[in-house]
Amino acid sequence: MPSQVVTNDVTAITPKDNGRTKSLLINSEAEKPKRTKRCPKVSKITAAYIAGFVDGEGCICIYKRKRRYKNQGFENYTCSIKIANTDKRIMDWFKNSFGGNLYKRVYDSTNQKNAYCWELVADIGMQFVQKIVPYLKVKRKQAELLLEFRKTFNGGSYDYLEVKLANGGHGIRKAVKKEVVERRENIYQQLRHLNHRGKKSYVERLSEVTPKGDAIVRT
Repeated sequence: MPSQVVTNDVTAITPKDNGRTKSLLINSEAEKPKRTKRCPKVSKITAAYIAGFVDGEGCICIYKRKRRYKNQGFENYTCSIKIANTDKRIMDWFKNSFGGNLYKRVYDSTNQKNAYCWELVADIGMQFVQKIVPYLKVKRKQAELLLEFRKTFNGGSYDYLEVKLANGGHGIRKAVKKEVVERRENIYQQLRHLNHRGKKSYVERLSEVTPKGDAIVRT
């Protein structure tokens, strides 16, 4: 269980440290996280500006956790969009404008500057992605997959089964259809593959006689 640290102006929940970085969930007493079901309207210029941040500094992903309920296992998915930057001012703007959570990444290495990460999840996160998807260049496929994944949570994705209750009565249990379970896992794997960083690349000159402007990229 994460430990909680309370100061005069900041409440920080400290999760486990992975040995290299530590993330702190920051909730300012003066600026509580907004809890809203609808994403605010933005102009086309603002949407394009945000899309640039997402392409360069963002991550569109799905988290999956296995849970158990009454001896039955099931997958629990969370749709997420994140933006990271070392300038807290722009991260505060995202948080104050759209809600969500703001984290501070603390690096053990002195060569890396501490960064801030803003995250938006669930329905409001999907509304946010929908507003910027027309302007995305690098991560448009990820955004489209995320929106497609969210559609698998509509009413037609479930079977409603009659079950016998412990008191002798009857109730209705909602179960995800088999084809929907498979579709969710397929989208999850596609998005995971797109977000895979792969091997590091480095630039190498073709030869000593090759002009300095010409180079190849090896992985």
